[in-house]
Amino acid sequence: AADELLAAVGPGDLLVITTHGQGAARRWQMGRVAEKLLGHASAPLVLIRADSP
Repeated sequence: AADELLAAVGPGDLLVITTHGQGAARRWQMGRVAEKLLGHASAPLVLIRADSP
């Protein structure tokens, strides 16, 4: 999924994705897609926790 998003992003885009819900002990972790996007996205990225209201 990350590769498809990276290929589709263009100038002026904003990526907004949710992280998958995890238990309290692993809440600090992100999914693989989010981690890859953080390291490679050419556009601004907003991550929203799955348990956010």
